[in-house]
This record gives sequence, structure tokens and C-alpha cells, in this order.
Amino acid sequence: MAKYKIASIDYEFCFSSEVIQDDYSQEEYSKMNDFIDKWIYMPSDKDDRFETNVNLKDGYDYIDNIEELVPKELTDNDKKRLRKKIRESLVTVD
Repeated sequence: MAKYKIASIDYEFCFSSEVIQDDYSQEEYSKMNDFIDKWIYMPSDKDDRFETNVNLKDGYDYIDNIEELVPKELTDNDKKRLRKKIRESLVTVD
């Protein structure tokens, strides 16, 4: 069983201008967007071709470690800010 959960919408809102401040190449942004989409995208009954990590029953992502939610392309400073922002929305699973 996972240790934590975060609502997919809360995870999506963690990526704001106050968190992601450093400059990235177009390729890095593309990789980050693909990574983030895997945690926030909830396919409909008619569209199941995309991979998803979201539990479709409750809209939460279940994780064991916060690092699962941090794109590797981020700079150390942006990773630090993102972790802080994610912690504000994490819920411990009992």
C-alpha cells in the first residue's frame, strides 16, 4: 500500500511560476510535460490510449516517495520548491 496520496488536480497546480523559475530548453519542457501528464491525465471511457497514474475512482495519485512526482529535468532549486509545494497537498494514507 502507498504511503501518500495527492489529488491529481493539486499536483497539477504545484507547477506554477512561483515554483518553476529556472530556464529550460524546449526539449526539457516537453519531457517534463509528458512526465506531469502521466500523473494528472484522467482518460474518459472513450479515450484510454494514454498511460495514467491517477486512480480513476477517486482522482488521487498514490505514491511511496515524493520523488516519484519530481521531474528529473528540473534544476535543484526548482526541485526544492516543487517538493515544498507538493508537501502542502500530500495526504498520509492510513
